[in-house]
Amino acid sequence: MNLEALQRPDLIGLSWLLTGPLALVLAALWVGSHVARRKERFAESQFTGVAFFLAGTVVGYATLWSLFQFLGAFLVLSTNWALSFLAFFGALALEALISLYQLERSLLFCFC
Repeated sequence: MNLEALQRPDLIGLSWLLTGPLALVLAALWVGSHVARRKERFAESQFTGVAFFLAGTVVGYATLWSLFQFLGAFLVLSTNWALSFLAFFGALALEALISLYQLERSLLFCFC
């Protein structure tokens, strides 16, 4: 078996003892940002909505990237796509879905 083919250049080789807790802390920060966004929903302007979206995307990217680093210590992450690309667009997609859900929920409760 060719082990060089399994090496990924985007795994930086940090210890799982560092990346595991880092992923948990960043995930808690990401969830906390969504809780804070929900509490500030009624006094939210368009600028703060975009700022929360961008901040959530950045924190989500860091969370998914550190999760990939943690999983890379135990699993072979064999994909042709760069892990940083997957982390960024994964966080962007999650933020877009959550924002659309919050918009739909706010519209639904306006008519009740």
